[in-house]
Amino acid sequence: MSRSINKRKISLPALSPGCSHELTVYSFGAANGGKSIYLQAGLHGDEHPGLLVLQHLLVHLKELDELGKIHGQVTVVPYANPLGMSQRLFDSVLGRFDLANGENFNRNFPDCGRYISQQIEAGIKSSSSKWKQSFATHLASLKPTTAAATLKLELIKMAMQHDIVLDLHCDVDCVSHLYASHSQRDQALRLATALHIPVVLLEPDDAGGQAFDNVYCSTWRELEINDAITSATRGFSATVELRGKADVNDRMAQADAAGLLNFMVQEGIVDDRATGGPEDHAVLIQTYPLVAASHISCPVAGIVVYKKNPGDRVNDGEVIAEVVHLDSDIIGERTSVRSDTDGVLVIRQTPGLARPGQRLALIASSILPATRDENRPLLDA
Repeated sequence: MSRSINKRKISLPALSPGCSHELTVYSFGAANGGKSIYLQAGLHGDEHPGLLVLQHLLVHLKELDELGKIHGQVTVVPYANPLGMSQRLFDSVLGRFDLANGENFNRNFPDCGRYISQQIEAGIKSSSSKWKQSFATHLASLKPTTAAATLKLELIKMAMQHDIVLDLHCDVDCVSHLYASHSQRDQALRLATALHIPVVLLEPDDAGGQAFDNVYCSTWRELEINDAITSATRGFSATVELRGKADVNDRMAQADAAGLLNFMVQEGIVDDRATGGPEDHAVLIQTYPLVAASHISCPVAGIVVYKKNPGDRVNDGEVIAEVVHLDSDIIGERTSVRSDTDGVLVIRQTPGLARPGQRLALIASSILPATRDENRPLLDA
């Protein structure tokens, strides 16, 4: 292994005697060699496309390192949630929620909010490298009491030391899309272009939930709006949704890995354009405010039959699915599910049997609601 490639393990507290988990971390290049990027996959342990993408990426990074073409620092966590990956019921991985307390593994990450407020009140302004040192000092002072809390702390500690943070996810069935801050639209579009992602959802500063990328982004945003840093030195983060759970194959993974490398070329982290990536063709990228996204719920219990595919444009009132009643007195009875806005069907969330109130779809729209329901979360559960 090259001298500039470092592989290390981070041990997590044992969940029970004789049972332990650990994170694997690869680092390429040098921390003081230029811009840095952090990538992780599998924070939801049942989302696997990103796991394969990062395996392809690691092969490319090793080759580039041997050629001396990595000029910044690249950190890769190939599986970010060994706890969730180990939660199995027979052959099914139940990796989205912590079975110990029902909490989404991508919620309630520790942040630096109170610490940053204290620094701002004290009038402290510094360089991004000095702020990274401050983040490390603050986060090192936290004392998590559970394995899941330790996992989240270790992940955010690593992420906060980088200039760019990408969290790879997927959904049940969806067109590729990404989430990023509304104030970093240009960076999000560069990433979407490199990965040929057609839909970008721009989050407000108060998206809530303390998701991984939100905690990273909001920390830097707080410094920026208080003039403690400049916009040019602010860190960038995004959650990248790599299509659906079933989209695990070498062709797609190789293309996505090549897209990530091409993004790193644009950012000056590596200097060699990837091969084997997506064919060069223009992808129409649409940006939408997350506050305008519509979550469509199932009205009745039954079998969901979708009438629209991910990526299809839909109109307000148009049927996007039907729910087939299984216990109706009327043979063949179906209930139509309609879009409540004009936009693009991004996610189909419930194949097969659904219960009343279960989310069926997410539609991205540019039409802002007249009023925002403060009780409706912007991020899915």
